[in-house]
Amino acid sequence: MITALLRIASLVVLATPGLAQDLAVTGGLGLGLTTEADPGARHRAGGWIEAGFGGGYVGLSYDAYQDSDLNDSEAYLGYAATLGLVEVNGGVTRDLMADRTSLDLSLAWPLGDFSTELALAHDPKAGSTDQSLTLAYARPVSEALTLTASLTLDREDGAFSQDWAIGANRTLGDSSALAGYLAWGSDEDPWLGVDLSWEVTLLGGGDL
Repeated sequence: MITALLRIASLVVLATPGLAQDLAVTGGLGLGLTTEADPGARHRAGGWIEAGFGGGYVGLSYDAYQDSDLNDSEAYLGYAATLGLVEVNGGVTRDLMADRTSLDLSLAWPLGDFSTELALAHDPKAGSTDQSLTLAYARPVSEALTLTASLTLDREDGAFSQDWAIGANRTLGDSSALAGYLAWGSDEDPWLGVDLSWEVTLLGGGDL
């Protein structure tokens, strides 16, 4: 599946004039600590790499947890565009651990410090479609600090749930950031989390 995604992305770049010139490759690493009820989910380390060209993108991500049964890896391919006030993103995601493929579509409406996103993920093999609606707020209080809050309503496998989060993000330079948050949900007690992330541009469009 990873090879197939990379081949498709390569063909699109080579067949479309100007895309190769816009190619950018980015990567990142992340560490997370939480107080979740499940001890195996309290420590996380992960990484990702993504190539973007025009509005298209292809990437690979991996997250390792304290409990290896929770480890997750995904390969994905998609295209994003803005149509008026709506940001449209469509693609294909392959869950490499669960051997599952989903067809994804999201519609987002940013409005100042607020944003709304509707996301659909269809599993052709299972014949099911998961849906989520996220209402988010992000308020910059300085160049480095942003306050955040969000509510996500999910419907997965016919079951409904809701998740809340409030927190703050602080940039630690050009390529790293620190986020702290309090989260809770309809089926979870409140828990605290801290994420440290690094992002780097491996290849920019100007380098080609």
